[in-house]
Amino acid sequence: MVFPVKKKSKLGRKLWLGVLVLGLPMAFMFCLIFNLSYYEKKGIDDAKQWKVEIAKGNASVVTVDKYKNELAYLYCGSKNCAGYDMKEQENNILSSDNISYSK
Repeated sequence: MVFPVKKKSKLGRKLWLGVLVLGLPMAFMFCLIFNLSYYEKKGIDDAKQWKVEIAKGNASVVTVDKYKNELAYLYCGSKNCAGYDMKEQENNILSSDNISYSK
């Protein structure tokens, strides 16, 4: 059994091509922006939670040879670490070469 298929007109094909050419990248960009905004909001919520934990004194302490104050541990990547200076109330990004951890 063969089902009849109506062939699209030239205008229909042009419109469908326009939907593919413009619609798919726009949908991709929308998903990308939504994803970035989700992680931005998640980072803000995590930062607020870290501030509460640091205020309670439940944070790991990082000592750096070349820095004068102790830092509350925030995050370390492959080459840099982020710490929160509790005395000066500021974030610092330092090289992870000369860092020691304590709780």
